[in-house]
Amino acid sequence: MLLRKSFLFLSICLTLLSCKLELIDNTKGVAPGTGSGSGTTTCVNATGVTAIASSAQNPLNINLNLTGDLKDITKVDWSISLNNIEQYQNSQSTSPFSTSATLKGEGTFVVMAKVLNKCGDTYSLTKEYTYTAPKVCTKVQSIAVSNTSTSTQSVISLALSATTDIAKVDWSISQGGLKVTETSNLTTPFSATNINLIPDGKFDIQANITTTCGDSYTLTSTYYYVKPIETALVSGTTYTMGRDDGASDEKPAHSVSIASFYIGKYEVTVEEFNKFVEATSYITDAERAKYSFIYTQPGQTPVQKAGINWRYDSEGILYTNLKTNTNPALYLSYYDAIAFCDWMTSNTKKTYRLPTEAEWEYAARGGRLSTGKAYAGSNDPNEAAWYSTNSSLRVHPVGLKKANELGVFDMSGNIYEICSDWYGSYPTPPSSGANKVLRGGCWIDPFLNASVYDRSYVTPNGNSNITGFRITIQP
Repeated sequence: MLLRKSFLFLSICLTLLSCKLELIDNTKGVAPGTGSGSGTTTCVNATGVTAIASSAQNPLNINLNLTGDLKDITKVDWSISLNNIEQYQNSQSTSPFSTSATLKGEGTFVVMAKVLNKCGDTYSLTKEYTYTAPKVCTKVQSIAVSNTSTSTQSVISLALSATTDIAKVDWSISQGGLKVTETSNLTTPFSATNINLIPDGKFDIQANITTTCGDSYTLTSTYYYVKPIETALVSGTTYTMGRDDGASDEKPAHSVSIASFYIGKYEVTVEEFNKFVEATSYITDAERAKYSFIYTQPGQTPVQKAGINWRYDSEGILYTNLKTNTNPALYLSYYDAIAFCDWMTSNTKKTYRLPTEAEWEYAARGGRLSTGKAYAGSNDPNEAAWYSTNSSLRVHPVGLKKANELGVFDMSGNIYEICSDWYGSYPTPPSSGANKVLRGGCWIDPFLNASVYDRSYVTPNGNSNITGFRITIQP
């Protein structure tokens, strides 16, 4: 009986336990988790990651966001790595769980979002972001202008100081705002060669450069081409300089040896001197002094007049045609003449200088072709010279009188011409002094002063409306 009661009790207990277990198992279908966790709520996962540059100008600054439904997310751990090296970490626990990062380097960055949802599940989303640094092109610094001719400066070649990162060069040359020539080059070394400059003067050179990066820029330069001054060859020799029956400073007649040289057929003109000033912005001694001396009547003392310089005629009237003026340039000092010669030397591949007094006299007398004339080319001063009686007391354009035996004009009359020698007594020119030699006479002096033997002088910085100069060129 006792055993039966015990079995009954055991059966009841087992029945009750079974009911309890069944009650517990009935709750499993209410809200099973969707991930690996054991939550009791169904969670929706985010679907992806976006990595977008904050701007085109800042491609290394990126904004990171999740896509899809984010309502079940509780935390996001962001990380960015490049070549398996992590360079960024950030955790976000509040919506919208986005962040921003600044990348370092270039290549393919791996962006990872490790997401925890409210169901207790974790999952990872990844996105690749590729950044390639834009190419930076090096800019060329300057234009090189070259001239390889041994005889003229009119043929030039253009090149760049470097050719790195260049795709194309458009060359152009202009003068006074007008195009002279233009050409394009698509291949290294992007140069332009054998460009013949027909007119002389200042040329503006421009290189419009397109780089391999796609951008462009412009370089500019200037070039001065000066036509050589027209000259006549004076063959060297030994000759008798001066005369014993002339003025005291023309004595004694003495032997002088000179080498061959070229002498300007004309006195340096306003047009020629204007090119020099335009190219160099040179300021003459008269401009610095702010005055010049003007002779108005034969035998009278010159008048000091303010503001007069090489831009004025012999009467002190401002020229209006500097670019085409063939009058000899006036109001110039010895130093002004030297500056002009130095500039011509640097621009023509020829050695320009003033004539020595011995060279001047030999050329005026006709060199080896001399026929012994009293004036340069004639015994009649009216044929060869402008002087006080026939000049109307003003300077005249060069080359209007008869040339001498060498084809050289105006070595008698028109203006006094500055020589390189210091003025002194014959037979040996002094090595220093107070005055430079003047030769040739001028438009306001009597014809006797236009003799090929006559001598005068001026201080090195002196200037007036009766003085100018003529060049020589060393062979």
